[in-house]
Amino acid sequence: MIDPITAAAIVSLAVKFLEGAASKGGATVGEDLWKALKNRFAGRKKAEETLAAIEAAGGKAPEQVKRLTSYVDVEMDDEAFADQVRQMAHQIINQSQTQTEQQNINQGRDQFVINQPTGDLKLGGS
Repeated sequence: MIDPITAAAIVSLAVKFLEGAASKGGATVGEDLWKALKNRFAGRKKAEETLAAIEAAGGKAPEQVKRLTSYVDVEMDDEAFADQVRQMAHQIINQSQTQTEQQNINQGRDQFVINQPTGDLKLGGS
């Protein structure tokens, strides 16, 4: 079975960390993912320049992100690296989903409290 987490998804999740969009729980894993990419390309001048440009732009460097995605795509042939970054990506996704579900629960609870009827309740025709 092919893992649906692609190089593009991995780079996107790492870049979200740089953009500050990572949730508190996902921020640590996002940072780890970014570091894993930096470590992977250490010593490769063009890749290092690409990573530095993305960092300098706070993640908002579409051409460099596209270039980094192509570099990561090639590296995904290394199963150990692919497994490592996919596992981190899964953690970020799972944490994000859990936080979204918790926010939805909290919003529902808040709506219930806000929408509660006021005044006396009379039951059974009293």
